Amino acid sequence: MGHSLEHRSVIETNSVRSHIAAVYLSLAEQARSARVVRTDSMWTVESAIDHPVGNLAIRLSVSNEDIRDLARIARSNPNFRVHVLPGDRPFSLGAHLENEGLRQVYELSILTIDERPPAAGVLVRCPDTEVAHLCAFIIDNFLWTSPASLRAEVAAVCARAANERTRFFRVDRGGQTVGAGCLIEASGVTGLYNICVSPGERGQGLGTKIVADLCAFAPEDQPILLLSEQELVPWYRSMGFREIGRSAVYASPRAHRR
Repeated sequence: MGHSLEHRSVIETNSVRSHIAAVYLSLAEQARSARVVRTDSMWTVESAIDHPVGNLAIRLSVSNEDIRDLARIARSNPNFRVHVLPGDRPFSLGAHLENEGLRQVYELSILTIDERPPAAGVLVRCPDTEVAHLCAFIIDNFLWTSPASLRAEVAAVCARAANERTRFFRVDRGGQTVGAGCLIEASGVTGLYNICVSPGERGQGLGTKIVADLCAFAPEDQPILLLSEQELVPWYRSMGFREIGRSAVYASPRAHRR
C-alpha cells in the first residue's frame, strides 16, 4: 500500500510540473525573437521582449554546471527568471541558486479544488476573433503600472499563445468587458489563468463568480490547477481550494520589478 500511495504522489507532482512548464513555455516562445532550448536538464527561453514573460528557465533537473549557467544568464539579463517547481532537481535547488548569487523574487502557491462550486452564470466564451482585444484587457489589469507599449507587446504575446487547448471567457456589462479568465489544458490538467476584474467592479463578488464559472467549464475528467500569489490564497481557500505545492521564482539582484 505504501508503494502505491507514493506512486500516485509522483504522478500528481509530475502532472503539475509538466502542466506549468508547458503553459509557461507556450507563452514565452511567442515573444519577439524568442530563442527556445529544450533539453532533459531544462527548458529555457531568451527573447527581445523587455519582460520576464519571454525570458525564463523551467522544468529543471540540473547539474552544478547548469546552475552556474542559469546564474550567468540571469546576471546578464535582468528580465530572466528561474522557476523552481515541485519535482525539480536537485533537492533544495533554490538554495543552490542563492549560492550562485540569485535571489527569490516571489513565490506562488499551487492550488487545486476537489469539490467544484456551482456555476454563477456570469462568464461567456470569447470568440476567437476577439481574443486579442480580451488579452489587452487582461494585461492592462495586471501590468497597469508598465508603459503602454510594453503592455501592448505582452498582450500580443498572450494572444499569439492561444491554441486549441486554450479557452478565453469574459464578463460584459453595458457593452464593456469588466472581467475575464481562461482555461488551459495541458498534461491532463486544466489550469485557471488570467482571472481579473476591472478596478471599478472589484469588491463586489465578481471575481468569486468568475472562478466558479471557470471551474464549471473545466472538463470533469481533469483535475483543476491554479497559481496564486500569497495574499490571495485565503480568498481561494474560502472557495474550497487547497494548496498542493509552491513555485519559487529566482532572479538576479538587479532584476527588473514587473
